[in-house]
Amino acid sequence: GNHDRDLEIHFKPFNMSDKDRYSFDEGNARFVALNSNHPGDPDQIRWLDGVFTDAGDKWRICFFHHPLYSSGQHASESHDVIRPAFEPALVRNHVDVVFGGHEHLYERVRPQEGGIRYFVSGGGGRSLYDYRKSPFDEIDARFVALNSNHPGDPDQIRWLDGVFTDAGDKWRICFFHHPLYSSGQHASESHDVIRPAFEPALVRNHVDVVFGGHEHLYERVRPQEGGIRYFVSGGGGRSLYDYRKSPFDEIGVSEHHFMVAEIAGDRLFFEAISQQQKVIDCGVLYRRAGAKPDNDTTKWLSQCEASRPRIVTTQ
Repeated sequence: GNHDRDLEIHFKPFNMSDKDRYSFDEGNARFVALNSNHPGDPDQIRWLDGVFTDAGDKWRICFFHHPLYSSGQHASESHDVIRPAFEPALVRNHVDVVFGGHEHLYERVRPQEGGIRYFVSGGGGRSLYDYRKSPFDEIDARFVALNSNHPGDPDQIRWLDGVFTDAGDKWRICFFHHPLYSSGQHASESHDVIRPAFEPALVRNHVDVVFGGHEHLYERVRPQEGGIRYFVSGGGGRSLYDYRKSPFDEIGVSEHHFMVAEIAGDRLFFEAISQQQKVIDCGVLYRRAGAKPDNDTTKWLSQCEASRPRIVTTQ
């Protein structure tokens, strides 16, 4: 980017002769850095047209300072200068993903021409810029963190009652330490303390999904009051707790793991992955009742089912 292009530390590891542009392979990906300070440079575009010729089916990932799509204070520059200069070459070279900065904010853009995905990540520390949502933006969720160490705090519940007022039809996702539904050694605390304190407010605010921890195990709960889905993911490394299946559970296992979740419009894809990099659980949640999987989702679900173990829960 234009803030670091003269610092040797960014270029020395690659033994580069040209700081304006360079490429390198890592795993199954080719990374290409461009100089967006000179978007009209024809030599740079000719170089870009040749740099992927032997990339085969590798991921094609570009990164440079100025974004092509932006909803911050430089939006007009992105639209009028950067996008016309780079987008045609990115499309004809079948680039998959582009990372940019410049705007002091975060933005994930819907797939644009050629199916390219764009990210803007410029909130690394300097003063932030105002964000004004654009039609191409893909921020479809509101995340709310609560303090479950103080479940009886009335100020927190009043705050929760207001935090979703302008969320519209976004996903409404809450996360906090103590689970409302639990089949581990803290099950009685979940039932007697946490659930009565939080569940009424979660239901009346139409929350979709709640992530918790505390129990050192993995648990996915059937839809509860208000259709809310609950996950317990506490198997990050400490000693595990015994899992005793409850009637509200869809799946549970006492195993070290981590979770991956991705939102794509009305779909939330989730996976729980074991320490051995094996799939413990996976699936898709839908934001709207009655939604049906499209072809891509159906294919993903087939792969999910093929990789999912047939877990026998411990009693």
